[in-house]
Amino acid sequence: MKPSLGLDADHIEMLKRNVHIIIHAASSINLAQRLQKIWPSVIRATEYAVELGLQCDKLERFVYVSTAYTNTHLCSLSLKGDVEMEERIVPLESTSPNNGNSTVDEEYSELQSRGSTKEYESNDFPWGYVYAKHLSERLVTERFTRHGKYDRLLILRPSVIGPAESFPYPGYAVPTSTPMTMIVALFVNHTAFSFELSSRLDDPESDSNLDEVPVDIVVDRLLAHLAYQTQGCVHAVSGRKARIFFREVEAAVYQLRWLPWRFRLTWVKENGWNTEKSNAISRLYKIFGTSFNFHEGKTEQLMSKLSVEEKRTLRLFNTRKVGAFELVSRSKQMYDCSTIFARKIAYPYRAFYQLLWIIWWVYVKLIVAWAGFDLRTVTRQLFAGRKVH
Repeated sequence: MKPSLGLDADHIEMLKRNVHIIIHAASSINLAQRLQKIWPSVIRATEYAVELGLQCDKLERFVYVSTAYTNTHLCSLSLKGDVEMEERIVPLESTSPNNGNSTVDEEYSELQSRGSTKEYESNDFPWGYVYAKHLSERLVTERFTRHGKYDRLLILRPSVIGPAESFPYPGYAVPTSTPMTMIVALFVNHTAFSFELSSRLDDPESDSNLDEVPVDIVVDRLLAHLAYQTQGCVHAVSGRKARIFFREVEAAVYQLRWLPWRFRLTWVKENGWNTEKSNAISRLYKIFGTSFNFHEGKTEQLMSKLSVEEKRTLRLFNTRKVGAFELVSRSKQMYDCSTIFARKIAYPYRAFYQLLWIIWWVYVKLIVAWAGFDLRTVTRQLFAGRKVH
């Protein structure tokens, strides 16, 4: 993002005179990028959006879309396996000479000058992206507080965004924007015989979980809290009642896995985020093997303020039942992900990988169709939506 959104002076003046609400959701979500590479697209872009918002004469609300994982530095400090995640900004420890009392501006200046900060190096964050979001939250809060406009600030924190529950239709998603779909797509056709994941939990197979929230619930929470003028941080999550346990994910993967062998899953005991991980997936998706209890108090309080009609039309909570996680409904999205993966693999392995996914696609179609025990349905399901080249 460029200063003033890259617009000319006349357009900026028009925005300053007329804009009432700004929702800033633009951000890189590249977990593989180091802090020095990702901070401009996360923090500087946010700084530009805030500067514009504070100049708008009629600004009523500014919404910053962050992430529910901003406080994951608490994971290595918590004595509990299920880490409590509150709807507030948790201060960071620091080894700076002024005993951690550096201002947000000083911390931001240090990041700009050397691509890192003492706060980042003193706290155990899983990715540079998460620290960048944490600093962005503090930067936005400081700016609005300084201008006496904190009451106009809402920070929305989604967890792992997944397919829609109902709107615009059940299962709606952009494949590359739903991390869980991409991960399970890798697991389904993983050709290795063994697989290693790391966890700080004693029994990660049973206790670890993932919080995937339907995208329409994220949108409805944003709009509801925006309308009712909620201030500060709000989680947009599935929460304790609807989070997905790892054993559910594993069972759903094996339901669709057509390869004749199961890979042997080994858990490695590790207490920190940034210890050596044994494989690329474990290094990238570090929240595997964790458990977070995301608080939802502000949304629970909001429910009591809604009208009967608003309660009927807004979907603020995930209605998924524990044990109901499945992947069959995502088979098309997983297939689309496979084409993206294939482009990153060198030939001739690319052709082999694509062949695996074509076989898997036929396998899944047969599973879905045979559930009805009808040969005509089998044929229709098998070739539905597929063009012969």
